[in-house]
Amino acid sequence: MLVLGSGAREHALVWKCVQSDLVERVYCAPGNGGTGGMARNIPIGAADVVRIVDFAKRERLGLIVLGPEAAVDAASAMPFAMPASTSSDLTAAPAASNPASPLRRP
Repeated sequence: MLVLGSGAREHALVWKCVQSDLVERVYCAPGNGGTGGMARNIPIGAADVVRIVDFAKRERLGLIVLGPEAAVDAASAMPFAMPASTSSDLTAAPAASNPASPLRRP
């Protein structure tokens, strides 16, 4: 799995993820000094959609956790599927209000 971001929130997400028996490997992009001690930090910006998707495909990642709001905003450009019921849980207004976005709220 890949956690996007470099702050305290992402440190907490990584900390919990590495404790799970269901998770084999944890990466953090770009990460910080704290996440680097638990996961492998990857030098990719949290909003760099093209490089994130390439990395996720190359590493065959099953889950990307979006930490910062910028990553949620950028996620509207990521090729992924999500059940309609969860799209209303996203808080990034630009992604959800974009008429061309699959996350658009009715």
